[in-house]
Amino acid sequence: MVERHELSGIPDNALHIFPRGYNPLSPVADYVGNDFVLSRARGDTPGYFQAPQFARDFASQWVTRFKGKKIVTLTMREIERDNVAKTRTIDTEVWETFFEHLKKINFQPVVLRDTHYAFTGKEIFKNAVECPEGSLSVPFRLAIYEISEFNFFKNNGPLMLANFCENTSASFQQFDNNVTALSENWFKTLLGMKSNCSYPMTRKKMRYVWQNEDLSTINEIFHLRSIQKSEQLNNFFDLEHLMLTLEVAIKKFLHDLTKSPLLDEDLRFMNKLTEVQQSFPSIEIPDILNIIQNNKDQMFDKDLYDSLSRKLT
Repeated sequence: MVERHELSGIPDNALHIFPRGYNPLSPVADYVGNDFVLSRARGDTPGYFQAPQFARDFASQWVTRFKGKKIVTLTMREIERDNVAKTRTIDTEVWETFFEHLKKINFQPVVLRDTHYAFTGKEIFKNAVECPEGSLSVPFRLAIYEISEFNFFKNNGPLMLANFCENTSASFQQFDNNVTALSENWFKTLLGMKSNCSYPMTRKKMRYVWQNEDLSTINEIFHLRSIQKSEQLNNFFDLEHLMLTLEVAIKKFLHDLTKSPLLDEDLRFMNKLTEVQQSFPSIEIPDILNIIQNNKDQMFDKDLYDSLSRKLT
């Protein structure tokens, strides 16, 4: 096995590196998703995950047991870690009732459990079929989500697949200030989100529902699924959401400028800030060029101010 110190460094003039400024000899410690916030503020076109063909074939074979019935999935999180207020635990009685309703209207409920519990042999629901294969294989899990009529989540890891999956989904969300990564402050300062907001760069086919699940809401979401199938990005919930997004995006933008040369995407972001300022005069946007000029000796390349000023004019 190659040791990290044996890897050659990435050339200083390399531009298309993610995360910006990454080098195997001095790796980035963590990734928290604020790149998505900057992309949203910049107006980038969203990408999406797509299951490989072998996984799609496997998923198509797996659902033949249901004899043409369309499937509806529920992805569970059963581990107790980082779940102090139980905001990630599903209400089994509510979902059992919903699954019974689905079967009456000729849909097949499918449950994907935590990997640790996938092969216990102790099923949770009498009206749903478990899919342990999906708990072991990410490509297969994604393929199942893709061919499903709808996918339900409740703030868990696989939700990230649904955020950028080619199918309609919904996730029940709640803050838990006892857990750092579920706290209001975490979502606000790193993702530019507050209650009722969607995850940055998600499309309208991915819906965030900021409450505990109940039967009425689940039924409403499912029966309105046809109008949710949109490729458009989720809108900003309100002006505060836009302001939070810009705040996180600007911090990430300035951080990126300390790590690598000026890119075309940086110019797009600066132009987007001008557009936002013209559309929403009440929003106070900091003077980026002034920040760079005042910190060019401590943080930024000495030529960055001149380069950015020249390209913006």
